[in-house]
Amino acid sequence: DEQADADGDGDVDADDATRKEDLTQILRDESICRGFYRVMDAQTQCSDESVSHGGEKILSQPTVFFKNVYFTSYRPVFDDPCNPNGNAFIYALDYCWGKSVFNYHDEGTGNPTVRNIKDTYLLLSNSSIPSGVRVVTRGGHAAGLISAGGAVSGVGEDQSTNIPGPPGGVSQILWETR
Repeated sequence: DEQADADGDGDVDADDATRKEDLTQILRDESICRGFYRVMDAQTQCSDESVSHGGEKILSQPTVFFKNVYFTSYRPVFDDPCNPNGNAFIYALDYCWGKSVFNYHDEGTGNPTVRNIKDTYLLLSNSSIPSGVRVVTRGGHAAGLISAGGAVSGVGEDQSTNIPGPPGGVSQILWETR
């Protein structure tokens, strides 16, 4: 258990443990959306993670649509400086808690509700830097897309463009002001 100066007084002491416990209780209160953050490099340390996230960076703006946040990241290939490609990642997370939106890596469990860290992203290996996620609406349906190396990919499960949208679909509203 790491110790940190949680109360910001310049000393690591017993008050910090109390402050840490107070903050932990606030974060566990699921009745309030507090947001989340993710340390990209630290994902490699997860017990079920086999893909390296060392050096992974987010290079585009996130897109929020219907209570989900979508973003892309990139990790260059460090062992071959002549290879311009690396790993592109597409993330789809619940905007309140950072839970996975899709079951990107169904590993034969047969249970789509069992999710882990790998379900929060889709890996595009041997790719270039991806664009940000764009949401397109047409005919009442929403689609999520990115571009990487001239190829277009969907952000949904199995690289489909299907993403969750509001019940009843999406309607475009136009207005004019004078």
